[in-house]
Formats: sequence, structure tokens, C-alpha cells
Amino acid sequence: MIERIKKLTKKNTILSIVFLIIYLFLAQIVTGGTCVSSAIMGLPCPACGFTRAYLSAFRLDFAAAMRYNPLFWIVPVWGAAALYKNKRHGHERVQWFNILSWGTLSALFVSYAVRLVLYFPHTAPMVVNRQSLLFRVIGVIKSL
Repeated sequence: MIERIKKLTKKNTILSIVFLIIYLFLAQIVTGGTCVSSAIMGLPCPACGFTRAYLSAFRLDFAAAMRYNPLFWIVPVWGAAALYKNKRHGHERVQWFNILSWGTLSALFVSYAVRLVLYFPHTAPMVVNRQSLLFRVIGVIKSL
């Protein structure tokens, strides 16, 4: 039974990575970027700036990474905790991990709200995308 779960987990991980790559590729082609929220609605999402933050962090420019999204570091920490939980406890519910997950999600939304107040709509990445689908539809409707 445990071996079957391990196989399914490995298979699901590989499928998730493949779908993520396909998603990023299609999002780039269809919307011109990787942020579907910005491409469709024209507004930033809570994860806005993650890509630029990680690229800055990989260049060891942590000040820029914090400007793009101050919680860029929280996703790898949560991911490491998820891997640890799965290796140690399998798929059973673990209270500390549930608390960590809700705390991470809450922190992302609080950070998003603060960033909207401080930086929207004038500081990247918290800007309006006037080329988004919504803005184009509004433009067509206005021109009628």
C-alpha cells in the first residue's frame, strides 16, 4: 500500500511539473506573460512579483527581491515543510502543517492588501495592465 502511494505521489509530482511548464508556455503565448490575472483582469494578484523576486534573489539582489514581493521566501519554506510532512507523515493530516498553510496563505493576502495600498497602481509589479482582456472588452464596449 505504501509503495503504491509513493508511486502515485511521484507520478503526480511529475505530472504537476509537466502541467506547470505547459501552463507557463501557453500563458506566455496567449497573454504575453505568466500572470493570467494581470492578462485577463488587468490587476495584480497576491503572487505578483514572485518571478521577478526569484530572479533577483538568484542574482543575490535581495533588496530588489523584497521590493518585487516581500514574501518570495515563504513559498520555498512552505514547500520544504510540505516535503518534510509528506516524508514523515504521508497523507495524514498534521496540525502544525495546517497551521503553517493557513498562516502562509493569510500572510500572502495581508501582504497583498498592504502592497495594494502602498504601491497600486504606480509601482511595478503592482500596476494596471491596460492591455488586458477586460480593458480591451471595455474599450470595445465604449466604442459602440
